[in-house]
Amino acid sequence: MRKIAIIISTLFSGLAVAKICDQTYHLQEALQYIFTGTSKTGLTSPAPTKLDKQMASAASLSDSTAYKILTDWDAKGTCDAWVKREVTFAVRNPGSKTFQNNTSSDHYVRFFDGTYPYQAPGWDEYWFGIAEAMHGDTAVISDDVGKYKNKSLLNLWYGAASIKITTRTKNGALVQTQNGFVRTAASHPDSATLAHDLLSRWDDINLADTQTVDYTLQLIRIRYDSVPSPDALSRTVKGEGGRFQAREIGGLVLIQAGEKAAESGPLALYNMLGNKIATLHPTGFIYQWNGKTSIGSDAPPGVYFVQVGNRVLGKFFYSR
Repeated sequence: MRKIAIIISTLFSGLAVAKICDQTYHLQEALQYIFTGTSKTGLTSPAPTKLDKQMASAASLSDSTAYKILTDWDAKGTCDAWVKREVTFAVRNPGSKTFQNNTSSDHYVRFFDGTYPYQAPGWDEYWFGIAEAMHGDTAVISDDVGKYKNKSLLNLWYGAASIKITTRTKNGALVQTQNGFVRTAASHPDSATLAHDLLSRWDDINLADTQTVDYTLQLIRIRYDSVPSPDALSRTVKGEGGRFQAREIGGLVLIQAGEKAAESGPLALYNMLGNKIATLHPTGFIYQWNGKTSIGSDAPPGVYFVQVGNRVLGKFFYSR
């Protein structure tokens, strides 16, 4: 665990602080990549596997590897100082086959504006620190989650790695198999740097002519946002325009905005930057959105605000 003295000041305006530093963040998407190969520079991977919030399909490279993956954290009031807040991890202990939710109220959270300074490459817009303890001005940080300017969501990479060395006689008979592994799944802002860090511990291996090596690298990309995860997307929330509900079904988003909203006519969708993305017309009390912008291009995944007239009814996450 690393100890980091935090000396960065927060520069966001009051409006931005309210939007970013006063919300609870949730896991939105988890993708697992498994790379295999006989050299660290020649690893290949099939298509990634989508994981649910419970990480039920996450691979286990070794029974000795422990996983602790951040899923939710409360960021309210964290703009100017480290504040004790509730965080939730998906935890799989060594030897266990399943993840368990582990919620703690003893962690500290703080928001920082600007580039993440401790590992390069890092985030270049803003980031949150998640600390297990405070010792004066020094934070014992367990996880950091940040945002690149060209990405729509906060993100973090977790990873683990294993190695298998097989020794045979010159006639091909098996002599022994040795296994090495990462005991703890590491977290990092950047996937390539994390992969290098995980595999670099085996840089000094010198193989005999009768030995072969196999590497397995596991990377898990987590994305976060302030709306509930897509598992809970079909929900009812109260807004000024009456009842609001959004469901993503196939390539369509069905928005049920209530009688008052439907009577007001068209519904507008805005992105996080306040740009109008599309105008929808009701069919009864239901609005349908095909994921296209008003100019016909595909809208990127992210958070969209639903507005009728001057009333913001709510927001939803579009996963496309």
